[in-house]
Amino acid sequence: MCIPVLVRKNTLSGLLRSGDQSRKCLRIGSRNFTQTGSMYIQRDRFPFWQNRFLSVLISISSLERRRADFKQLLLDQIQEFKHSNFFGNERKSIECLKTLNLLTSEEYKIRRAECYQAEGDHWVVKIPEGYNPNIVDFYVKAFRKLHSVRDCDDLRDSLAKKIDAQQLIKSEIIGKVGVNLLPKIDSANFRCS
Repeated sequence: MCIPVLVRKNTLSGLLRSGDQSRKCLRIGSRNFTQTGSMYIQRDRFPFWQNRFLSVLISISSLERRRADFKQLLLDQIQEFKHSNFFGNERKSIECLKTLNLLTSEEYKIRRAECYQAEGDHWVVKIPEGYNPNIVDFYVKAFRKLHSVRDCDDLRDSLAKKIDAQQLIKSEIIGKVGVNLLPKIDSANFRCS
């Protein structure tokens, strides 16, 4: 027999705890949690919590039903975050699609890599004459996501060129402030043994 969990109304963590309890007990009373969780997913656009709710909802009810309920909502949300330059939320929403098994592992990695690339490109455009040391990190993260993915050579090559360009800018800036990253070799005193 299940012990009912006291949950404060409208608290996300409380709802998740009640979802865990419902999952453990496999009670019919999980309909209230399903309705409330669905309402939170549709009303509040916080992808971290959406992913947590989806995980619990899938464990309580069928995956196919959750796919039908939230696929279009998540796709629209991803486009909204992309246009608003909220790249972290876009990546979390892509994670929600993966939780619903709407993306294969390779599609998931490619979409996340494209998101990291878009974030790097956004900062390159936003700071055209300046330098942001984090830009290269976005491109490197994107490149690493594509490590085991097949058939994305164009994206991988594009990222490699952008990484090289950002590293060149970095070395030029560091060289201008007095630290020479490419030491000069005196070839007259150089001997091979």
